[in-house]
Amino acid sequence: MIAKSKVYPYSERANPKPNRVLRVSGKHVSTDFPKGIEYWKMLSEVINHNPVEERDRFFMAMLKPLGIEKGKPFAPDERQKRILEEGARLGHAMSQNLSFESRLSASPAYKHWVNVIIVTTKEGSQQESEYYSELDERVNYLYLGTWPAYAMTLPFPSKGQRYLEAFKDKDGNWLDGAKHYKLHVPANVPVEEFWSITVYDNLTRSMTMNKENRAAISSYDKITKNADGSADLYFGPKAPAGLEANWVDTSASKGWFVWFRFYAPTEPFFDQSWQLSDFERVKR
Repeated sequence: MIAKSKVYPYSERANPKPNRVLRVSGKHVSTDFPKGIEYWKMLSEVINHNPVEERDRFFMAMLKPLGIEKGKPFAPDERQKRILEEGARLGHAMSQNLSFESRLSASPAYKHWVNVIIVTTKEGSQQESEYYSELDERVNYLYLGTWPAYAMTLPFPSKGQRYLEAFKDKDGNWLDGAKHYKLHVPANVPVEEFWSITVYDNLTRSMTMNKENRAAISSYDKITKNADGSADLYFGPKAPAGLEANWVDTSASKGWFVWFRFYAPTEPFFDQSWQLSDFERVKR
């Protein structure tokens, strides 16, 4: 579909140049941000190439003593570089903690599943509660993903989508790429469109890499289902015999987490009359 699309300046419409399509399927891709001083260089570049939003004015005041200021080059001295490199390491660790651990009890959906985006109003959320801006909640989503669309936050059935995330198994242990797990997905997933579950590497927050070039399973896939319409999905370094279509290889990721996406969620998602199981450790 993308290869068939054409994008070009309107002025070249009579004879547009062919678009170049870069295919990354099957290639190692990391969406991790730069580390150390390179992180701050990128931040300065982003600020200088984009407008400053009203909500970011306090953050701009905090960045100014660090040498990052709108309309000015970023040129830290050696002392500043040492401080900023340490700050980047600490900030990364704090973001991991806020995203993977301390936030887990903030918005439970099921036992070890939480809402990717905390919704605090009937109209949906701009991540603003009644008396404060949801700073830690923003860290979670921006560290693991990117800024949400309005349709991802609606607390009622819609043509939008809702995401759940899990980092632990039913016993509260971190999901481990060297171990095997089963996830039971009950029948009649509450969606009008489709559902999908994607495995991400803890360190890069990129999709896990494997020789199958398959980090996700969705309702569009030809998976094996149980007699009642439910499905058992498997995650680990080795596929269960005969159930390869229901399996994601996690061996390339020391630790991993998942997002379960509901496209056009229906009422059973919101009233929780439909319940998603936790990951269950299995012996292999």
